[in-house]
Amino acid sequence: GVEDPPHIIRSRLRGLVDRVKVRVMQGDMDKSNRLLENVFPADVVQQLKQRGARDLAGNSRGPQILRRHDNVTILFSDIVQYTDLTAMASTDDIVNLLDSLFRAFDSLCDKHGVSKVETIGDAYMVVSGQDGEPGHAARVAAFACEMLEAARGIRKPNSEQHVEIRIGIHSGPVSSGVVGRKCPRFCYFGDTVNTASRMESHGVPMGVHISKATAALLPAQSDGGWRLLWCGKQHIKGKGEMSTYVVVPRGSEEAAEDKTRLLRVVKGKAIKEGRKLTDADILDKISHRKRGSLVEGLRGG
Repeated sequence: GVEDPPHIIRSRLRGLVDRVKVRVMQGDMDKSNRLLENVFPADVVQQLKQRGARDLAGNSRGPQILRRHDNVTILFSDIVQYTDLTAMASTDDIVNLLDSLFRAFDSLCDKHGVSKVETIGDAYMVVSGQDGEPGHAARVAAFACEMLEAARGIRKPNSEQHVEIRIGIHSGPVSSGVVGRKCPRFCYFGDTVNTASRMESHGVPMGVHISKATAALLPAQSDGGWRLLWCGKQHIKGKGEMSTYVVVPRGSEEAAEDKTRLLRVVKGKAIKEGRKLTDADILDKISHRKRGSLVEGLRGG
Protein backbone atom coordinates (compact mmCIF):
# COMPACT_ATOMS: atom_id res chain seq x y z
CA GLY A 1 0.00 0.00 0.00
CA VAL A 2 0.83 3.66 -0.13
CA GLU A 3 2.97 4.84 2.81
CA ASP A 4 1.68 7.71 5.00
CA PRO A 5 3.34 11.08 4.52
CA PRO A 6 6.14 11.91 6.99
CA HIS A 7 4.08 14.62 8.77
CA ILE A 8 1.30 12.08 9.49
CA ILE A 9 3.84 9.60 10.90
CA ARG A 10 5.38 12.35 13.09
CA SER A 11 1.93 13.32 14.36
CA ARG A 12 1.13 9.73 15.29
CA LEU A 13 4.47 9.33 17.06
CA ARG A 14 3.88 12.53 19.05
CA GLY A 15 0.43 11.24 20.02
CA LEU A 16 1.92 7.91 21.12
CA VAL A 17 4.64 9.64 23.17
CA ASP A 18 2.05 11.92 24.79
CA ARG A 19 -0.09 8.94 25.77
CA VAL A 20 2.93 7.19 27.31
CA LYS A 21 3.80 10.38 29.22
CA VAL A 22 0.24 10.62 30.57
CA ARG A 23 0.34 6.99 31.74
CA VAL A 24 3.71 7.53 33.46
CA MET A 25 2.46 10.74 35.11
CA GLN A 26 -0.74 9.00 36.24
CA GLY A 27 1.33 6.18 37.71
CA ASP A 28 3.51 8.68 39.58
CA MET A 29 0.41 10.48 40.87
CA ASP A 30 -1.09 7.19 42.09
CA LYS A 31 2.13 6.38 43.94
CA SER A 32 2.20 9.87 45.48
CA ASN A 33 -1.45 9.55 46.58
CA ARG A 34 -0.80 6.16 48.17
CA LEU A 35 2.21 7.61 50.00
CA LEU A 36 0.17 10.59 51.23
CA GLU A 37 -2.65 8.32 52.41
CA ASN A 38 -0.12 6.37 54.47
CA VAL A 39 0.73 9.63 56.26
CA PHE A 40 -2.68 11.38 56.36
CA PRO A 41 -6.29 10.14 56.35
CA ALA A 42 -7.77 10.03 52.84
CA ASP A 43 -10.24 12.88 53.52
CA VAL A 44 -7.42 15.06 54.88
CA VAL A 45 -5.41 14.40 51.71
CA GLN A 46 -8.36 15.68 49.67
CA GLN A 47 -8.68 18.79 51.85
CA LEU A 48 -4.98 19.51 51.50
CA LYS A 49 -5.25 19.20 47.73
CA GLN A 50 -8.26 21.52 47.65
CA ARG A 51 -6.43 24.13 49.68
CA GLY A 52 -3.61 23.97 47.18
CA ALA A 53 0.10 24.57 47.19
CA ARG A 54 -0.22 27.96 48.88
CA ASP A 55 -0.76 26.41 52.31
CA LEU A 56 1.85 23.69 51.76
CA ALA A 57 4.38 26.39 50.89
CA GLY A 58 3.77 28.01 54.29
CA ASN A 59 1.98 31.13 53.05
CA SER A 60 -0.90 30.84 55.54
CA ARG A 61 -1.07 31.04 59.31
CA GLY A 62 -2.44 28.45 61.71
CA PRO A 63 -2.96 24.71 61.19
CA GLN A 64 -3.69 23.66 57.64
CA ILE A 65 -6.51 21.40 58.84
CA LEU A 66 -8.30 21.62 62.21
CA ARG A 67 -11.27 19.42 63.15
CA ARG A 68 -13.21 18.54 66.29
CA HIS A 69 -14.62 15.11 67.12
CA ASP A 70 -17.27 14.68 69.82
CA ASN A 71 -16.40 11.12 70.82
CA VAL A 72 -13.63 8.82 69.65
CA THR A 73 -11.64 5.95 71.15
CA ILE A 74 -7.86 6.28 71.39
CA LEU A 75 -5.42 3.41 71.97
CA PHE A 76 -1.76 3.45 72.93
CA SER A 77 0.52 0.43 73.20
CA ASP A 78 4.18 0.00 74.02
CA ILE A 79 6.65 -2.80 74.68
CA VAL A 80 7.18 -3.84 78.29
CA GLN A 81 10.77 -3.21 79.47
CA TYR A 82 11.69 -1.79 76.08
CA THR A 83 14.67 0.14 77.45
CA ASP A 84 16.17 -3.06 78.91
CA LEU A 85 15.52 -4.81 75.61
CA THR A 86 17.43 -2.18 73.62
CA ALA A 87 20.38 -2.49 75.99
CA MET A 88 20.66 -6.24 75.41
CA ALA A 89 20.06 -6.43 71.66
CA SER A 90 21.66 -4.89 68.59
CA THR A 91 20.09 -1.92 66.85
CA ASP A 92 19.34 -4.08 63.82
CA ASP A 93 17.55 -6.63 66.00
CA ILE A 94 15.41 -3.91 67.59
CA VAL A 95 14.50 -2.43 64.20
CA ASN A 96 13.53 -5.88 62.91
CA LEU A 97 11.47 -6.53 66.04
CA LEU A 98 9.57 -3.24 65.70
CA ASP A 99 9.05 -3.81 61.99
CA SER A 100 7.58 -7.28 62.57
CA LEU A 101 5.35 -6.07 65.40
CA PHE A 102 4.10 -2.95 63.63
CA ARG A 103 3.47 -4.80 60.37
CA ALA A 104 1.25 -7.21 62.30
CA PHE A 105 -0.57 -4.30 63.95
CA ASP A 106 -0.99 -2.54 60.59
CA SER A 107 -2.75 -5.59 59.16
CA LEU A 108 -5.05 -5.71 62.19
CA CYS A 109 -5.96 -2.04 61.64
CA ASP A 110 -7.35 -2.95 58.22
CA LYS A 111 -9.18 -5.98 59.64
CA HIS A 112 -10.93 -4.05 62.44
CA GLY A 113 -11.52 -0.76 60.66
CA VAL A 114 -9.41 1.37 63.00
CA SER A 115 -6.92 4.04 61.96
CA LYS A 116 -3.23 4.07 62.77
CA VAL A 117 -2.16 7.56 63.85
CA GLU A 118 1.57 7.24 64.43
CA THR A 119 4.44 5.30 65.96
CA ILE A 120 7.02 6.89 68.25
CA GLY A 121 9.81 4.53 69.23
CA ASP A 122 8.04 1.43 70.51
CA ALA A 123 4.70 3.23 70.98
CA TYR A 124 1.81 2.57 68.58
CA MET A 125 -1.26 4.86 68.49
CA VAL A 126 -4.67 4.10 67.00
CA VAL A 127 -8.00 5.98 66.76
CA SER A 128 -11.55 4.98 65.84
CA GLY A 129 -14.77 6.97 65.67
CA GLN A 130 -13.21 10.07 64.12
CA ASP A 131 -15.61 9.62 61.19
CA GLY A 132 -18.64 9.69 63.51
CA GLU A 133 -19.35 5.97 63.15
CA PRO A 134 -20.72 4.32 66.33
CA GLY A 135 -19.19 1.20 67.86
CA HIS A 136 -15.68 2.64 67.94
CA ALA A 137 -14.93 1.41 71.49
CA ALA A 138 -15.83 -2.19 70.60
CA ARG A 139 -13.73 -2.04 67.40
CA VAL A 140 -10.69 -0.80 69.32
CA ALA A 141 -11.19 -3.38 72.09
CA ALA A 142 -11.33 -6.20 69.53
CA PHE A 143 -8.25 -4.78 67.81
CA ALA A 144 -6.41 -4.57 71.14
CA CYS A 145 -7.11 -8.20 72.03
CA GLU A 146 -5.70 -9.32 68.68
CA MET A 147 -2.64 -7.12 69.27
CA LEU A 148 -1.92 -9.35 72.28
CA GLU A 149 -2.22 -12.44 70.09
CA ALA A 150 0.13 -10.92 67.51
CA ALA A 151 2.70 -10.10 70.20
CA ARG A 152 2.64 -13.72 71.39
CA GLY A 153 3.87 -14.75 67.95
CA ILE A 154 6.93 -12.49 67.96
CA ARG A 155 10.07 -13.46 69.87
CA LYS A 156 12.43 -11.13 71.66
CA PRO A 157 15.92 -10.93 70.11
CA ASN A 158 18.16 -13.79 71.23
CA SER A 159 15.36 -15.28 73.35
CA GLU A 160 12.66 -17.93 73.24
CA GLN A 161 10.26 -15.60 75.08
CA HIS A 162 7.67 -13.63 73.16
CA VAL A 163 7.59 -9.84 73.31
CA GLU A 164 5.18 -8.39 75.88
CA ILE A 165 3.13 -5.26 75.29
CA ARG A 166 0.95 -3.02 77.43
CA ILE A 167 -2.21 -1.40 76.03
CA GLY A 168 -4.30 1.54 77.26
CA ILE A 169 -7.62 2.84 75.89
CA HIS A 170 -9.81 5.87 76.62
CA SER A 171 -12.81 7.44 74.89
CA GLY A 172 -13.87 11.07 74.66
CA PRO A 173 -13.70 14.28 72.59
CA VAL A 174 -10.57 15.28 70.67
CA SER A 175 -9.34 17.77 68.08
CA SER A 176 -7.24 16.75 65.10
CA GLY A 177 -5.17 18.70 62.64
CA VAL A 178 -2.19 18.92 60.33
CA VAL A 179 0.58 20.84 62.08
CA GLY A 180 3.88 22.12 60.75
CA ARG A 181 5.08 22.88 57.24
CA LYS A 182 8.31 20.90 56.98
CA CYS A 183 7.43 17.23 57.39
CA PRO A 184 3.84 18.10 58.41
CA ARG A 185 2.11 15.68 60.79
CA PHE A 186 -1.51 14.77 61.34
CA CYS A 187 -2.09 14.64 65.09
CA TYR A 188 -4.83 14.28 67.70
CA PHE A 189 -4.96 16.63 70.66
CA GLY A 190 -6.80 16.94 73.95
CA ASP A 191 -7.25 15.41 77.37
CA THR A 192 -8.65 12.22 75.83
CA VAL A 193 -5.28 11.55 74.19
CA ASN A 194 -3.42 12.23 77.45
CA THR A 195 -5.76 9.95 79.42
CA ALA A 196 -5.39 7.10 76.91
CA SER A 197 -1.62 7.41 77.31
CA ARG A 198 -2.05 7.24 81.10
CA MET A 199 -4.18 4.11 80.75
CA GLU A 200 -1.27 2.50 78.91
CA SER A 201 1.45 3.61 81.36
CA HIS A 202 -0.64 2.48 84.36
CA GLY A 203 -1.67 -0.77 82.68
CA VAL A 204 -0.49 -4.35 83.08
CA PRO A 205 1.79 -6.51 80.89
CA MET A 206 -0.16 -8.31 78.16
CA GLY A 207 -3.35 -6.58 79.28
CA VAL A 208 -5.84 -4.12 77.80
CA HIS A 209 -6.38 -1.38 80.42
CA ILE A 210 -9.42 0.83 79.80
CA SER A 211 -11.11 3.80 81.45
CA LYS A 212 -14.66 3.84 82.77
CA ALA A 213 -15.59 6.07 79.81
CA THR A 214 -14.57 3.32 77.38
CA ALA A 215 -16.13 0.58 79.54
CA ALA A 216 -19.46 2.44 79.38
CA LEU A 217 -19.39 2.16 75.58
CA LEU A 218 -18.77 -1.61 75.51
CA PRO A 219 -21.75 -4.00 75.47
CA ALA A 220 -22.03 -6.06 78.67
CA GLN A 221 -21.02 -9.71 78.67
CA SER A 222 -24.66 -10.67 79.26
CA ASP A 223 -25.44 -9.00 75.91
CA GLY A 224 -22.73 -10.90 74.06
CA GLY A 225 -20.20 -8.21 74.85
CA TRP A 226 -17.09 -7.98 76.97
CA ARG A 227 -15.96 -9.43 80.27
CA LEU A 228 -14.14 -6.79 82.30
CA LEU A 229 -12.11 -7.01 85.49
CA TRP A 230 -12.37 -4.02 87.82
CA CYS A 231 -8.98 -2.61 88.83
CA GLY A 232 -10.41 -0.56 91.69
CA LYS A 233 -9.94 3.16 92.10
CA GLN A 234 -6.32 3.98 91.49
CA HIS A 235 -4.37 7.21 91.38
CA ILE A 236 -3.57 8.13 87.79
CA LYS A 237 -0.80 10.67 87.31
CA GLY A 238 -2.27 14.02 86.31
CA LYS A 239 -5.84 12.70 86.62
CA GLY A 240 -6.38 11.82 90.30
CA GLU A 241 -8.44 8.78 91.31
CA MET A 242 -10.03 6.82 88.48
CA SER A 243 -11.97 3.56 88.28
CA THR A 244 -10.42 1.47 85.53
CA TYR A 245 -10.88 -1.98 84.02
CA VAL A 246 -8.94 -4.71 82.24
CA VAL A 247 -10.51 -6.46 79.25
CA VAL A 248 -10.59 -10.27 79.27
CA PRO A 249 -9.97 -11.44 75.67
CA ARG A 250 -12.83 -13.57 74.38
CA GLY A 251 -13.08 -16.44 71.95
CA SER A 252 -9.50 -17.64 72.29
CA GLU A 253 -8.20 -20.87 73.76
CA GLU A 254 -6.23 -18.81 76.25
CA ALA A 255 -9.28 -16.85 77.49
CA ALA A 256 -9.68 -18.79 80.76
CA GLU A 257 -5.93 -18.72 81.36
CA ASP A 258 -5.89 -14.98 80.61
CA LYS A 259 -8.64 -14.34 83.13
CA THR A 260 -6.70 -16.16 85.88
CA ARG A 261 -3.46 -14.41 84.97
CA LEU A 262 -5.09 -10.97 84.80
CA LEU A 263 -6.79 -11.50 88.17
CA ARG A 264 -3.39 -12.25 89.69
CA VAL A 265 -1.72 -9.29 87.97
CA VAL A 266 -4.47 -6.81 88.95
CA LYS A 267 -4.32 -7.89 92.61
CA GLY A 268 -0.52 -7.72 92.59
CA LYS A 269 -0.56 -4.23 91.11
CA ALA A 270 -3.04 -3.06 93.76
CA ILE A 271 -0.80 -4.40 96.56
CA LYS A 272 2.22 -2.53 95.16
CA GLU A 273 0.13 0.66 95.20
CA GLY A 274 -0.96 0.11 98.80
CA ARG A 275 -4.47 -1.07 97.91
CA LYS A 276 -6.17 -4.40 98.48
CA LEU A 277 -8.49 -6.10 96.02
CA THR A 278 -10.08 -9.52 96.36
CA ASP A 279 -11.38 -11.71 93.54
CA ALA A 280 -14.89 -10.74 94.66
CA ASP A 281 -14.04 -7.03 94.37
CA ILE A 282 -12.64 -7.48 90.88
CA LEU A 283 -15.39 -9.76 89.56
CA ASP A 284 -18.55 -8.75 91.41
CA LYS A 285 -18.15 -5.08 90.58
CA ILE A 286 -18.89 -5.77 86.93
CA SER A 287 -20.05 -9.39 86.67
CA HIS A 288 -23.67 -8.30 86.32
CA ARG A 289 -22.99 -4.88 84.90
CA LYS A 290 -25.57 -3.34 82.66
CA ARG A 291 -24.59 -0.70 80.19
CA GLY A 292 -27.08 1.77 81.65
CA SER A 293 -25.91 1.31 85.24
CA LEU A 294 -22.27 1.77 84.25
CA VAL A 295 -23.11 4.96 82.37
CA GLU A 296 -25.03 6.15 85.42
CA GLY A 297 -21.98 5.42 87.56
CA LEU A 298 -19.82 7.31 85.09
CA ARG A 299 -21.87 10.47 85.65
CA GLY A 300 -21.00 10.26 89.31
CA GLY A 301 -17.27 9.99 88.57
